[in-house]
Amino acid sequence: MPVENLIALICLILSHVNSASRKLMFPLIAKSYTLEHAYMAEEFVSRGNDVYFIVHEELQIPTIMKKLHGAQIVVFPREAFGPGSNPDEMMATVTRQVVEGRSDTSQFKNWIVKVFGDMCKTLLLENEEALSRLDKIKADVLIASYLVPWKCPYPMSHRLGIPTIPFGVFVEPWNARIPYLPSYVPSNFLPFTDRMSFSERSKNAFVAFVAGFLSLLHVDLTEVVEAYRVYGDTTDIDSLEEKTSLWLYSTHLVLDYPKPTMPNVVAAGGLTTEPGKPLSGDFLDIVTKIKEGCHSSIVRKRIFPVFHCQ
Repeated sequence: MPVENLIALICLILSHVNSASRKLMFPLIAKSYTLEHAYMAEEFVSRGNDVYFIVHEELQIPTIMKKLHGAQIVVFPREAFGPGSNPDEMMATVTRQVVEGRSDTSQFKNWIVKVFGDMCKTLLLENEEALSRLDKIKADVLIASYLVPWKCPYPMSHRLGIPTIPFGVFVEPWNARIPYLPSYVPSNFLPFTDRMSFSERSKNAFVAFVAGFLSLLHVDLTEVVEAYRVYGDTTDIDSLEEKTSLWLYSTHLVLDYPKPTMPNVVAAGGLTTEPGKPLSGDFLDIVTKIKEGCHSSIVRKRIFPVFHCQ
């Protein structure tokens, strides 16, 4: 991301919180998420803010974070996240399933929901000592990675009495209060364009209903919510999420079709992008073997045609 855009992003965040200067950052336990937060932390520190960075003990801390004066690393032990929380093991499991042709959508969904659900419950209910360290920081905002099944930051910020600013690839429109009309806004889960036929609109509306009302990636954190009512009244995890006043969307408008949004939902993609370099080794072998199709987790084939993706 260009420096001027990053500065604008930081100014936007600062405008949504109190004048206090302590920022608590909670990236998901993966290198890419940690690196995104590290770039923001660097800008916060340059503006005189104290930054506290929550990391998994087995996650490699980015070099940029180690060099920051004014940034403190708050290491949580593996046990704080529960079994199955090792980031390398998680990525290896997903990769192995794809390579072996066992990447069944339903099975993968159930696995993701279980892993993240167990992690949240272990972290928030069985780690009073670790969480007490966060109480003592007296931060003014929690900036956290956002995924649909990753709801840990909301009870955490509820306990700390501070707002949450989520930073992720997707935003749930029903929780972010974004006008979402499946009659012309294509779903992220379907390869449709903004010029859908009647049949495609019908399929799109059905998927929107299933995703929004049946919550296929819903993680049951009722036990956590019940325990955390001592820190303030709340009904469920969604009610905590709906209090969010600023959403950061880790993508860019050029990678999608026009869709309704709100002023407090900001596209902030490109924090970790760098000038392109020639591929080598295993990555080059993978790409040269691709016959057709766009192999990317975010950029969709409906945006970039096949001949752009080979």
